[in-house]
Amino acid sequence: MSMTGQNVVDRVREILNDQDEASRDWEDSDLLRWVNDGVKAICGLRNDALLASDGTLTTVTELTALSGTISIPDKFRVPLTWYIVWMAFASEAGDKRDAARAADAKQAFMDLVRIA
Repeated sequence: MSMTGQNVVDRVREILNDQDEASRDWEDSDLLRWVNDGVKAICGLRNDALLASDGTLTTVTELTALSGTISIPDKFRVPLTWYIVWMAFASEAGDKRDAARAADAKQAFMDLVRIA
């Protein structure tokens, strides 16, 4: 199954408890930017993120809409999700609770990208 920006953002919104469209804390445009940033971060940490199933190298394609297909393998879906959660909490890190959540999400991202 292809991984789209929307698939990942839907899961991010579940984790952030930000599913009510009328009172969202994070804009789609921010989440889309973090999807693209997260793909780049994963590729920087894991060279195999750029390997196609036939062993050839692919290139990272930036999404311009959440409906777009993400250019790294599906096995990186969970680490990408936690990268975006990290960025969301970091953007709200005005208090200690959000700063702690950001630190926890960053650690989850780092651990998950290593084992994906």
